[in-house]
Amino acid sequence: MSRVAKRSTKRSVKTKERIALAAAINELGFEVMPCSHCFSRGLCCRMIESSSRCGECVRRGRSCDGSGVPVLSLSCIVDESKRLDRLEQDAEEALRADRDLLAKAQCRLDESLARLDRIRRQKRSLLSRGSEMVCRGLTSLDELEEVEQQESGAVLGVQLNGGVDVVDWGAVFDSVPVLPLVDPGSAGGTNFFDVPFFLFVLCFDVHGNLGVFRCWFKKRNMKNIRLWAHR
Repeated sequence: MSRVAKRSTKRSVKTKERIALAAAINELGFEVMPCSHCFSRGLCCRMIESSSRCGECVRRGRSCDGSGVPVLSLSCIVDESKRLDRLEQDAEEALRADRDLLAKAQCRLDESLARLDRIRRQKRSLLSRGSEMVCRGLTSLDELEEVEQQESGAVLGVQLNGGVDVVDWGAVFDSVPVLPLVDPGSAGGTNFFDVPFFLFVLCFDVHGNLGVFRCWFKKRNMKNIRLWAHR
């Protein structure tokens, strides 16, 4: 057999092998993103695992620049991307809702803090006024006790000297019916209140003993009468 015939026979065998491999790839492989040759001609680019060339490039005996990424995987990626987009949108809406709730809660918190601060100020003011009132009451009580002690000492001193304290007899006589007091020996019936005179009154002293109070009345003046007790 001549050399030409042998070469022709070898080529035909390789061509048959490439065609058979290409057919197997197209039959058993999966569709991938098209390589430049398949993309330019609008062909379906198919590959099998562990292969770097598509069926068309194997058939042609050419190199292949295909990525080997299955179209189905790309569809899954696209679908997954859409799903993630929906989840992202839902998360954004939930975030906006939570932010609105947080703003309302912060507003209520600010109102509660302001109310608490106002109540505390009112409480402090009330306690301050109460303390001031107590201090004033204690001061007044001390003053009253001091006055009472002074009066008690004065009364005790007068009693030890055989007399009584000064009495406002005007208030006493205001509650007693006023009767005309005249001098029977006078021709015109001289009123005793027109001139100074002495009035002796029988009464009981603070110890229950009978005594006589000599009252000096000044003309037309019933107040600030000094009394002297005489046994």
